[in-house]
This record gives sequence, C-alpha cells and structure tokens, in this order.
Amino acid sequence: MFDLASEKPLPIELRMAESLRELQSAIDIDDTLPSLLPVAEHLENAGALQPEAYSAYFALVRSIQAEDMDDVPQLVEALAASRRPENAGISIRMLNANQFGRPGLKVVRDHFASPSLTFTQMGEIPTRAERRMTQRLIDALALINTMAPKAWADVSRITTEIIASYGRTRGFMTFDGCSSLERYGSILVNMRRRRTPLVLAETLVHESAHSLLFALSCNDHRVLNPPTELHKSPLRIDPRPLDGIYHAVFVLARMHGFLAEVALNPKTTTAMRTEALKVVEERRKNFADGHAVLAEHAKLTEIGKELLDDAYQRVETATHAVNQIR
Repeated sequence: MFDLASEKPLPIELRMAESLRELQSAIDIDDTLPSLLPVAEHLENAGALQPEAYSAYFALVRSIQAEDMDDVPQLVEALAASRRPENAGISIRMLNANQFGRPGLKVVRDHFASPSLTFTQMGEIPTRAERRMTQRLIDALALINTMAPKAWADVSRITTEIIASYGRTRGFMTFDGCSSLERYGSILVNMRRRRTPLVLAETLVHESAHSLLFALSCNDHRVLNPPTELHKSPLRIDPRPLDGIYHAVFVLARMHGFLAEVALNPKTTTAMRTEALKVVEERRKNFADGHAVLAEHAKLTEIGKELLDDAYQRVETATHAVNQIR
C-alpha cells in the first residue's frame, strides 16, 4: 500500500520541482527576479507550498508560453515566496471579505470554480458564524488525528488549508466540498450542510483524498476512456465520465478506511461507533458499485491500475477487520 507517513516527496512535488527548474532557465535572462531554485529544492525535500503557489505556477507557465512577460515578475516573486514552513499545520479560513478581502474572494472562487461549481454557489461565512465554524473544523481535524491516525497521515501530508463557505443551491444541486489543482492542498467545504462531527471529519478525508490522487498520479491520465463516455457514479446523481468515477472510487476507499479506523478504535464512544459502523457499510457498497463499473468498462494505465488495486486492498482489509466487531 502507498505510505504517506514517510518523508519522501510525492510525485506532484517532484514534477513541480522539475518544472520550476525549467522555468528558471527561461527567466534567467532577467537577473532582477528572485530564483525559483530554492523552491524546487524545498519540494524535492518533501516541503509544502502555500496553496496560492499552484495558481501562480500555472499562470507563469501560460505567460511564458504566450511570450506575454508583463505579469512574469509578479508571478515569479509569488512563487519564490511560496515555501511553507515545516510543521505549519492546517490553516482554517472563512470565505469572506474579513479574511480574504474583496479581491481575494474573487481569486479564491476562481481557483475552485468549475462547470459543476459556480461563483454564486460559494457563499460567504457571516462574521457572527466565524468562531463557531472555525471550532467545528478544529474539532473535525482533532477527531481524525486522535481516532484515525492512518487517515490523519494522509490528510496532514496533503492538506495545507481549509476554507469554510456557506454553500448556495443551484436548482436541486448543492455541493459538499471541493478541491482543485489550481489551489492544491486546499479544501473548500460547505458548512451550511448539516453533518454529525463524524461525517464532517469524513468530508475532510474525502476532499483531501481528491488532492492525494492528484499528487500520486500528476503525470498520468489513469483512465484512457474518452470523457464523453458516461456511466452511473457511486457518489453523484448525474452520470459521470469514467475518470470521475475513478476519483470517486479512490476517495471512497479512503473514506471507508477512516470510518473503519474510528469504529475499531477502543476510545470511540458507543454512539460514534454505531454511526461509523452504519456509514462504513454504505461506503463499502458505494465502493463496490463504482469498482464494478471500472472493472467492466475502464481502460486503465499502469499507474491507474496500481492505485485502483491498492484501493481495493484497503477496503478488503478494513472490511475484514470491521466484520470482527459486528
């Protein structure tokens, strides 16, 4: 199984470091700009970057490719200052003007926006609710840390920031949480949804797992089927491309593992264990449904198959352990 407890850099960190070295060659003609090499070395030593760094990186690549150098100094300076201190922890922030300012709000929304998540769906957290929302998220992280150390190894290795939002519906659709490669390491979570402490913690595990999949397979498509080929998804009501189903199956394995850890932990309260045992069985069924779709229809790359096999083994091992206490 893939072990994130080690201090080895992740594939996304190595690929980013390699690319930064290439970009340094492109900007060396201007000796007034700061060097990106210390950032590359930081990544090669498994260091983390501020979540805004990834958007700056993509913008810098686009500017250089287009030979549009106007924004290059600002982007290089942002990247050069993006190293995150070791043991910085996970920042908890509220999506509102108090914490981001009006221009910053637009930037954050732009990082997370997609065809399935619009700007207007990402509502602001009222000032009066900031303290309560912050405490709920602190408690959710503490639950993962104390009750599910294996899940915490993944979450704490990948996640640098959690941003709370009051989600708004679009028709009959709402959102639970969101992660984005444009703001890698960050989780946007809809705090308007009513959840138990366990399910809120599971939501963070879920979104962190999406970023983990980016990190482990950044140079690989995983699924070779065309995006126009749609199938029933275990986590969405709308049909999804097979790569979307692959994402769902991958994160379901992590969600299932988290719930199994909580159920098996002797310190878990009776009420939470009962809830965990109920939800873990739902996640097992979701995983099995999605895995069956992939087994029948997906054309996987070597890395895609390796990660899917790892997910399957995780669910099998955790299911066997949970069945011993039912």
